[in-house]
Amino acid sequence: MAEDNAMNQKLFRTILKTEGIEVDLVENGEDAVEAVRNRGEYDAILMDVQMPVMDGLEAARRIRDDVGDHRVPIIAVTAFLAQIGRENCMRSGMNDYIEKPFHRDTILGVLRKWVAL
Repeated sequence: MAEDNAMNQKLFRTILKTEGIEVDLVENGEDAVEAVRNRGEYDAILMDVQMPVMDGLEAARRIRDDVGDHRVPIIAVTAFLAQIGRENCMRSGMNDYIEKPFHRDTILGVLRKWVAL
């Protein structure tokens, strides 16, 4: 999970851990790219779109193009989907999205589309 907001980090981590999902957390897109490059075995990536250092759209592009990982589903997490545009998220290499404010059932529903939980 790439998310810079401490409250969102805590909420996501709590929801995912109660489902038995292991969570690696980074705070910006650059660290997300490096985590995929170095570890390379994620089942899914939850990617905040607006983060410092490198935003989620650029991070998704780099994971797809520079790292070459086209297997892992990348799920955008954003409060600004109307402004950013669903198509822009998909063009950057993301597979799906979760809008903020988010709910437990929404997070798990989107993850279930891409990963066996």
